[in-house]
Amino acid sequence: MGGTAPGPETAGFKAVGANALNRVRGLPRACALYVLYDPATVRPTALVRSTLLSSLRTAAYACVVRDRCRAEVVGILGSGDIARTLARLWARLDGPGPREVRLYSPHLRADALTTAIGPTPYRLVTARCPEDAVQGADLLVTATTAAAPVFSGSWLDDDAVHVNLGGHQAPLAFVERCARSGALIADDLEGTLRRGVQSLAIWWAGQDPARARPAVHDFTGAPWDTRRRPWHVNCVGRPDLDVALARWAVALAHEAGHGQVVTL
Repeated sequence: MGGTAPGPETAGFKAVGANALNRVRGLPRACALYVLYDPATVRPTALVRSTLLSSLRTAAYACVVRDRCRAEVVGILGSGDIARTLARLWARLDGPGPREVRLYSPHLRADALTTAIGPTPYRLVTARCPEDAVQGADLLVTATTAAAPVFSGSWLDDDAVHVNLGGHQAPLAFVERCARSGALIADDLEGTLRRGVQSLAIWWAGQDPARARPAVHDFTGAPWDTRRRPWHVNCVGRPDLDVALARWAVALAHEAGHGQVVTL
């Protein structure tokens, strides 16, 4: 994944290595490496080894959506770094957060999840099945690598909000419902369609080209939180945000007296 951060100071890219079998080895499924360059000389300036930065950037999308829809009850499907990072963020960010977070994991026991997340100011519920996590939630966050939908649209209320942070996680009927009676929102529509593995891209590819396609609102552009619900918010991960976040981490490391290689 490549990109250039805003401003002329830094350019760079992020490389991600992922292996689903890492879970059984007690390792994170994915790891991220950022390489930063001076655009004027194209000489490398820093190396950042950090899966945490990637997880923080992705989880931050869901934090923004929760603030905009003022969700009180949040369901999270997934138990990887992103899901756990999101649960920790809501436990530590300033300002009001959700009242209840329901987390479903097919891989980790309830006690392992609560230990990994730590104390929370909200009620943390480890759901027994996906439906228990989803039904009655104002906001659903899916953070999995699924190649097939992980929930049913019938589990969600009519004005629910869904944030897709992974693969093909949402039923196409739900995406259609959002397109016709709510709103579709994406951080990078072109990147989503090019990647082609997320629910929005799969739904888009199945549309009749002769029909007028509905608008997809820009996550980072004009306010979209006045749009009718339900919302389907798709986040593929913008590379310029990755590079900007890595640049910020390097600046903090320099202030602390560290060198050009940062591990977080």
